[in-house]
Amino acid sequence: MNIVKIKGETYYIKDATNVGVYVFTDSKCLLIDTCFTRGQARKIDITLKKNNIYLKYIINTHTHLDHCRGNLYFQKNYPQCKVYASEPEKPFMENPYLLAALFYSASPLKALNRSPDPFLLIII
Repeated sequence: MNIVKIKGETYYIKDATNVGVYVFTDSKCLLIDTCFTRGQARKIDITLKKNNIYLKYIINTHTHLDHCRGNLYFQKNYPQCKVYASEPEKPFMENPYLLAALFYSASPLKALNRSPDPFLLIII
């Protein structure tokens, strides 16, 4: 993965779902969305570190899993990272199984439910 400069301190990391990056003067950054898999999130993390950029914040534009499931990796590895999302997205981030119910009209048995853990977030 490569980090591509847009303008000023604004970049993106190209992937199946592009990830926005804003770098502050202290080399800490804000990610805009975090991708779908832990593997993708790990590659984003490696890309940031190779460029001496360190995660501080995440903003999720919405809760489609290809935009926010990478949060799980980052919150595990960066517990001090703050995650921001809008109020309407809160129920889906706190209860990810709701996405399956919404998109697939399904509510699987608990034994079959493989939904991710809830995200820790700050509502904006």
